[in-house]
Amino acid sequence: FLPDTAGAGRFRGALGLVREYRLLEDEALVQVRSDRQVNPPYGLFGGSPGAPGRIIMNPGTPEERIAPAKFIGKMRRNELLRAEMPGAGGYGNPLQRDPWAVAEDVRQEKLSAATARDVYGVVLDGQAPDEEATRTLRASLGRREEAATGNTTGRA
Repeated sequence: FLPDTAGAGRFRGALGLVREYRLLEDEALVQVRSDRQVNPPYGLFGGSPGAPGRIIMNPGTPEERIAPAKFIGKMRRNELLRAEMPGAGGYGNPLQRDPWAVAEDVRQEKLSAATARDVYGVVLDGQAPDEEATRTLRASLGRREEAATGNTTGRA
């Protein structure tokens, strides 16, 4: 699973997956047909889109390059193709996600502590939500969201 790839929401999207393929033969023809690299999976009713997918040839090497979503090409011995699948979009306002569910996502390394704080408005004290700090931060983020969108109903 790829951390921080799920679209944020009251019900977050699914995380993107990563697959890596190393060529063990001398040469091979590779054909890739992927999707959602330009237009990421959308969120609904205030949920955020998921992270887009991407294909990387030889990641972390001087020969690294981002491949297009659809291509046919050659791979040579020991080259690596890394496929990062897109994350699914979230559903609903992320500030309404149960803080304990957010804390569990951080514990399972599905979300970073920074995403928990900045996107979900959850302040962690160790592995548990700090309830008072979370209420304060969510109220502040909610006011900022209302100012940006003009939505004063409290619903995203």
